[in-house]
Amino acid sequence: MRSVGLKKNTMFRYKYKIYFLILASLFASPVLAQNNAVPSGLEIMKEQERRNQGYHDQTSIGLMILVSKNGGETEREFESKLLEKKGNEGEKSIIRFI
Repeated sequence: MRSVGLKKNTMFRYKYKIYFLILASLFASPVLAQNNAVPSGLEIMKEQERRNQGYHDQTSIGLMILVSKNGGETEREFESKLLEKKGNEGEKSIIRFI
């Protein structure tokens, strides 16, 4: 009978050690994640500007669903084109319903 009591007692201790390790890992995760600095707005804009270099023309096709007050739906397919100009001249865009 004593050996059964020891097994239960040993399992009881291991059970709480496992619970402790799980809880410790849950609390440690946010602390470790805070070490990564959140980028500032200026850093985000500089990265956006860097990624935007070499931007070229773009074409996309989409579907617009118009819903009236009465619940009637009308579907319209469209094509959008964006043309990038050389240098800082800007861009041109057009939306055409198909």
